[in-house]
Amino acid sequence: MLESPSILNNLKIVGNKIVIYSTVVENVGKRRYNGENLKKDRKKAYKGEQSKAGVKRVKENLYSWCYSIVEGNKQYKRNGTKKEIKLVLTTLTLSSKQIHSDKEIKSKILEPFLKYLKNNFNVVNYFWRAEPQENGNIHFHLVIDRYIDKVDLQEYWNNYQNKLGYIDRYYEKTGKVNPPSTQIEVFNGNAKSIEYLLKYLTKENKRRKIEGLQMRVSNKLAHIKINVVELAKSEELELSKLLEKTAAKKYVNDYSTTYFFNFDANFYFKNHFIGFRSKQYYLKMYESLYVRNLSNFEIYVVSLYYFDRFKFNSVVKSLVNSGKPIENIVELIKL
Repeated sequence: MLESPSILNNLKIVGNKIVIYSTVVENVGKRRYNGENLKKDRKKAYKGEQSKAGVKRVKENLYSWCYSIVEGNKQYKRNGTKKEIKLVLTTLTLSSKQIHSDKEIKSKILEPFLKYLKNNFNVVNYFWRAEPQENGNIHFHLVIDRYIDKVDLQEYWNNYQNKLGYIDRYYEKTGKVNPPSTQIEVFNGNAKSIEYLLKYLTKENKRRKIEGLQMRVSNKLAHIKINVVELAKSEELELSKLLEKTAAKKYVNDYSTTYFFNFDANFYFKNHFIGFRSKQYYLKMYESLYVRNLSNFEIYVVSLYYFDRFKFNSVVKSLVNSGKPIENIVELIKL
């Protein structure tokens, strides 16, 4: 039989697992080495190495984005006031043999392409992952929250990859124009589609190393994190019994207790108090992104309200003293 954790302080629901952190670790670990660890992770990323911690952070950003869209769509569908948001996975490939470095492909094709999508289709929130194909060419998986006609998208991507001559070389070899360089898949937001999307995007690269960054989440999404559910001591027994009963297995170390399930825990526990508390946070993140269109900084401050109340109060006080507007922040969290 699984043993109940002796200390409950707070927890995260991430995919098929619930992680419960000990009070001691959370207090000591605010985290002394986080700054240095982030610097090391960035250095690794630019060398084409992806740390486990970096992948974990991106995974949490993506799960949070998905959960926010799911909860927001439900809420606004009931109200009939907002069009449903869906995530679109696009695969972007080169149409002829790669003759430029990975970094040059990213800086001269991918980045201008993303800028075009932002300026013409309001694509602000996105995630991309770079991988090598079997033929050695770099290709990209891009997730956006706007649907763009697949014929148009292919034309735009081909225009940008031809900045380095990849369409011209394709034509010289085949005599054809407008090669099939893109694929599109739309996700409906259910548990299975989210699980597939996350596994597909963060799977291990077993081919050649990609130069420079392998993945990137857009600025606003970097502030959308997995919600932390604070637990009262009186809730410990009820929750422990429930997790013991439903978990497939668990892992315990000095820092946390992790329960693993055969399903997406966020969806399964949606009617439990831990799911309800998470839902409130994800609704606020949805409103930040899609209803009020808050700035990067405003979203950061709103997220502080849920993750670090002391720092939140300090930042808001600083903003008030400097005369900067905080109406968007105050209205959203209903202070």
